[in-house]
Amino acid sequence: MTKPTITQYDDLSSVTESDYYSLSYNHRQPKKLNLLLPSILTPYTEGSSPFLKTCGVVVANLAICIKANRKLLFSMDTGGKPEERKYNSLNLKPYSLIKVMKQLEEDGYVTIVYGKNHPKKELRKMSEVTPTNKLIDFISCAKIDVDDLFEKDVATQQVLVLRDKQKNEVEWKETRWTKATEKLVTTFNLANLKHEWTAPDGDTLVQHTNRRVFNGSFHNGGRWYGAEIQQIKQRENGVSLPIEETRLGVTVNGKPVVEVDFACLHPTILAIESGYATSLVYGDDIYQVLVDTSENPAKDDRHLMKLALNIMLNAETASSAMKSIQCKINWEKSKYEFSYNSGAKVWAHIYEKMEFMQDAFDSPTSAGLELQYKDSRIAQYVVEHFLAEDKPCAIVHDSFVVAEEDEYFLCDVMADGFREVLNYGGQVALEIKRKDGSKERIYN
Repeated sequence: MTKPTITQYDDLSSVTESDYYSLSYNHRQPKKLNLLLPSILTPYTEGSSPFLKTCGVVVANLAICIKANRKLLFSMDTGGKPEERKYNSLNLKPYSLIKVMKQLEEDGYVTIVYGKNHPKKELRKMSEVTPTNKLIDFISCAKIDVDDLFEKDVATQQVLVLRDKQKNEVEWKETRWTKATEKLVTTFNLANLKHEWTAPDGDTLVQHTNRRVFNGSFHNGGRWYGAEIQQIKQRENGVSLPIEETRLGVTVNGKPVVEVDFACLHPTILAIESGYATSLVYGDDIYQVLVDTSENPAKDDRHLMKLALNIMLNAETASSAMKSIQCKINWEKSKYEFSYNSGAKVWAHIYEKMEFMQDAFDSPTSAGLELQYKDSRIAQYVVEHFLAEDKPCAIVHDSFVVAEEDEYFLCDVMADGFREVLNYGGQVALEIKRKDGSKERIYN
């Protein structure tokens, strides 16, 4: 077992899921660990059942971190709302967790880089725990079944989230639909644990806990988030990374993968619902059509058009859309080459060009969330069919990563799912990306 390195993070926004593992309160320690734990702790802890119970959960989390070469993050905050009972079945207390962490540090089993609380979320620092060789040796000798620990945790993870306008989680009433949806997502997460997903750097991808996040109601949003593969960078500072360092550098069960994406999915959905034949009018690439060729376009104008159009589909007012586009231009102009400097001009250009979308732009009801709900249902269709065939599949919002050998099966299922959700009878444009750098546009 290799010892993870210690890294100081200023805040969680600088950490990717490939770097850390967030502490799970539901990792129950194996029975053999119950017997061994008193021997690794100082004498005064003997007989302290709550302390040992918490310690067992912490050590179980650290066992997973050791196997996956991750760092364990936890919060020193003892206030706020306690964890829901469902996701804290042992009813562990934050102060007990902190006590265990400090005791393990004192006894030489872990090192801790302590974080810092702050009223502003973006300025908070999470505490980071790194197991020492002393703990690694203990876990190795204990022969803990880490795979079993992780599987049990995945089975209890929250997979359905409903948020309000401020993105705060809200309570929701359990129905037959919510039960069925939770069961499907959990089944999918557990199925992916059976397959060996390896990152471009050779580390094992361990976080397969997808969750569906809805906004306002269960008819808005619903995209699948959380899988570690979504965190793998495709670009850095505006420059595409070498293919072997991107998602296409992943392997599943030792085999190379392909990624299949819908061509301009949300604009295409709106075009179909408005009666436009996108393949005839726009040559499939709606974003490229938006580039103004009469004004000497810059090489990254398509990227700007894609960003701006999606902002307009999610903004509540025209003014807020213009401000957001302007912020994107200001923020990204150091990394990309744009021929536009004005968010208002970009907004006006897109609004005039995309006449059939005008009702969807700058709407308080957020057409973007309605579109995400539709693409999340397509993703559900794909998940159901890959589960039925016991094939590995990873979701990256509205694209999918599968083994090379399953490329044609995926293309068929994606097209069928699109037609079923949209009640559409025509061809579906898909883009296939392969590890050799080739891209292929097909019509299924």
